[in-house]
Amino acid sequence: MFSRSITQCVRCGSEFKSTNNKDTCLNCRMLEEEEELEVASKLKLESKNILVATTPILDGYEIEEYLGVESGVGPSGGIFYEDFEESKNIAFEELKFKAAALGGNAVIGIDIDYIEIKSSLNTIVSGTVVKVRKINRVDTLSV
Repeated sequence: MFSRSITQCVRCGSEFKSTNNKDTCLNCRMLEEEEELEVASKLKLESKNILVATTPILDGYEIEEYLGVESGVGPSGGIFYEDFEESKNIAFEELKFKAAALGGNAVIGIDIDYIEIKSSLNTIVSGTVVKVRKINRVDTLSV
């Protein structure tokens, strides 16, 4: 059935019996999962502060760095307006989460599309993830 071999954990160096070709012991895998949950939780909090705009710029902000194009997908909307709104909100949350994961604090040039997949309507929200900084209006108005 299962072949068990003694393997050394690449993370902590302890020896363990491996039955599933993993290179980390159970304790280290559990720690990795906890760390991943912490990172996801942090990103979720950071994503709440992500600025979003359909325009290519944000008034009052300067783009410091372009980080890439990302998208979020909302699940099938039903036949009611509320279903489409919920689908759009989920797509935006996914997009903002991905922006936070890239280290961005804004998404510009957002495009909202609705596509049909197997007779259900899904929402796709795409945009360019950027790092922006607020500019001081006094500095920009100097004569």
